[in-house]
Amino acid sequence: MPRHNPPSPIAQLVLSGATVTLKPKPINLPAIPADNTEPEPDWHTQLRTFCGQDSAHEWVTLYQSLQGYRTEQWTQTVHAFEANPGSFYNAWHYLDSHPVFWKFRGDGDMPHPQRIHERHLMHDQRLMDSVTIDVVRVNPATDSYDDDKELNTKTQVWIEMGKWGWPGTDTGDPQGRDAHWHDTELDCGADDFQSAIITAAIYLHAAYGNDRAACDDKDPTDEKRAAALVATKEYVAEFEAEHGPISDEAHAQAAAALDEVSRLSEEIGD
Repeated sequence: MPRHNPPSPIAQLVLSGATVTLKPKPINLPAIPADNTEPEPDWHTQLRTFCGQDSAHEWVTLYQSLQGYRTEQWTQTVHAFEANPGSFYNAWHYLDSHPVFWKFRGDGDMPHPQRIHERHLMHDQRLMDSVTIDVVRVNPATDSYDDDKELNTKTQVWIEMGKWGWPGTDTGDPQGRDAHWHDTELDCGADDFQSAIITAAIYLHAAYGNDRAACDDKDPTDEKRAAALVATKEYVAEFEAEHGPISDEAHAQAAAALDEVSRLSEEIGD
């Protein structure tokens, strides 16, 4: 990463110590199934009895309650960050709980409708799985890495990040995985760790807002990937018609190469 993006005016104001509030943005969280049709387990029945509760209603509505609690907590985190984006505490927890970093357990191990459920949602402490933090030395005159290493005398903290995109529909592929994107428009940095985290949170708020709309909308690269896959299958069919079947190993190598090309094209925005 030779250079991060220029610091945004808002980030510069915040890091200068100015009192700044961010323009509030809406919170439109995705609809995630939260029904609970599983039989009440013995441990919950015993706990309910111990607490003097006669109804199993709390078990039936368990995931709905968890969803409501999660929404309430995220709303409080958003309001705190927008009111005081210069707080390292607010910025850290805004990044650490942001919906663009949510993903689901059981990736590739269970059917799509079963996995996309509140019970499998990983919705906090997602920062370290979604953000790359690097300590670099740069040329202080340009805040960029210089080929002449002797000029790189200033230490900075640089951050890369991007969204986790969920499969929008069941593809039928048992190995279908959530896609983690590196959004180069969010590359940022600062002279120390706390300032870098604050800057990253401000960038994320500006680019994605407070929900997953940017993730859940169909990404243009999905169409590119689908077109590339169709073209590849057509080429393979023509090749096999002329030269005979391709081995399974060669198919696997070709698929891996296609995935790598797709990944690189996403990173460079091609």
